[in-house]
Amino acid sequence: MSASSVPDPHSPSPNTVAALQSRIAELEAQLEQCQMELRQERAIQQPAEFSTDRHLQAILNNAPISIFVKDTQGRYLMLNPACEAFLGYSQGELLGRTDYDIFPFEMGDRCWQSDQQALQADEAITFEEQVRSGDEEHTVLVKKFRLLDTDGTPLPFVALRSISPIVSGRRPL
Repeated sequence: MSASSVPDPHSPSPNTVAALQSRIAELEAQLEQCQMELRQERAIQQPAEFSTDRHLQAILNNAPISIFVKDTQGRYLMLNPACEAFLGYSQGELLGRTDYDIFPFEMGDRCWQSDQQALQADEAITFEEQVRSGDEEHTVLVKKFRLLDTDGTPLPFVALRSISPIVSGRRPL
């Protein structure tokens, strides 16, 4: 027997190589499964990261409905671009002002009264109101509700959303 035909005791046999390759494939599959589960866990946790002021502001800025917040004195504290467009005033022109400042007295008074009802209510209330948008007066449905803090305690603010014009006697949902 020649020296070249003697098996090297340090070289793995073909069966050993095949077994190692099979084990590596199993471990790679397990690693891929673990990575997929980690991605799923991160996706589930993502909503907690989503509720930031920046994300909420982006939602408000792009909502097609009018949204605004007033304090207990009826002063505008916040409004979105859809509200600015509907009312015909910029945020800078409305912040700190009341409905009495932008509408005729009777219209402002009706808005004030519904604000006060919403502040006293335990749930959202929908009101039909007359409001001026530019040079036109519109009948709209406005949903008003008192804001709550993280513990559920009522705050002295009323939020209003969905100023929806009533068209041809049909009320939007």
